[in-house]
Amino acid sequence: MEFIIITHQELSALSGLPYLQRLTYLQGIKPYVDYKTGIVGVRRGISYQSLSEALYIEPHSGIKSGSPSKDQLRRALKGLEKAGLIQIQSWERKLVLHCLLLDRHDSVRNKAAIKALDYSAPQEPQKSQLDSTKSNTNSLEPDINQKAEPATPQDNNNYFFISLSQAFEVFWDLYPLKKEKENAFEVFKKLKPSRSLVQQIIARLTEQIQLEIQKRAEGVWVPAWKYPANWLAQRCWETTSTILEAKEYDHAIYEANRKHPSSTNSIRITESSESQSFSDAEFQNLWKLH
Repeated sequence: MEFIIITHQELSALSGLPYLQRLTYLQGIKPYVDYKTGIVGVRRGISYQSLSEALYIEPHSGIKSGSPSKDQLRRALKGLEKAGLIQIQSWERKLVLHCLLLDRHDSVRNKAAIKALDYSAPQEPQKSQLDSTKSNTNSLEPDINQKAEPATPQDNNNYFFISLSQAFEVFWDLYPLKKEKENAFEVFKKLKPSRSLVQQIIARLTEQIQLEIQKRAEGVWVPAWKYPANWLAQRCWETTSTILEAKEYDHAIYEANRKHPSSTNSIRITESSESQSFSDAEFQNLWKLH
């Protein structure tokens, strides 16, 4: 991109923040934002490594060179989120951010408005200079009375499709199991997600991924990831951590019963084995009969 747009709201929010947070936003995030969606990290991926390289300080006399660490960048992103400049939509596997204070110019809408709005009225044959003046006055009246507002794009379906595709790519890049992408996209289209729903899906999916990583690190069993199409169709982003913990509890009980049979079953097995065996006295009596 040849230029970067900084709004007064952004400058106001950046005012007073630590220098690392300001530089992270202005040099590490803002040059790669998609102004149509406000998303950073989808069209061109960003990472802690790319942020660190963007903020590298070259050696100078009396100045220490180097780049910020990953922990410093994490704190900087958290500070920017707290200041209301960004929303962190993906944190671990892929860094995806949503810039909240962009000035989005609806250039597509304005171009459509220029073509769509045509208020010129056909002029009648001029009989005299007075008639010509009246006709010109009448033709200008609609331009004065009617407010020229940006019209919506004529091809609304294509505009929606582009936005939907971008939202799905954010979901697909984040989802751990990459299976049957076309089926997943068809289910995603049927949801007709709004911007708020997409943000909810991404946020809850990120929480579930972080929960899985935490549980695996603790050595706790976690259920396998569903196929992306099934995860969307079953609205698994609405699944709470309580339900996941209940599944883990049921699995733990199953494993315990499988490895350690219950005392009732062991008693039954013992009784059946004892009933089939003979005592020494009974065996001698049977031997005497023969």
